[in-house]
Amino acid sequence: MESSPLRGTIGKNIFNLMVVDINDNRLSFWHAFIRNISKLITGVIFDLGYLMIVFTSKGQALHNVIAGCMVTRNSVTNDKS
Repeated sequence: MESSPLRGTIGKNIFNLMVVDINDNRLSFWHAFIRNISKLITGVIFDLGYLMIVFTSKGQALHNVIAGCMVTRNSVTNDKS
């Protein structure tokens, strides 16, 4: 779902988050595929790959660094005023 126009899962959309590449573009299918496969590596090392979020400048977990992407707030608001 990260490569879809929604740019993330239903849960990410509920919390107004989206997955983008380093240049703020929508992920290609292959970037999303690599990101999801890389989550196995993040999980195998006792989820320590998630701890990287604290130490990276863009708040990226290990699987995001490997895939060249990041999770960010969706800047588009649904304001109907």
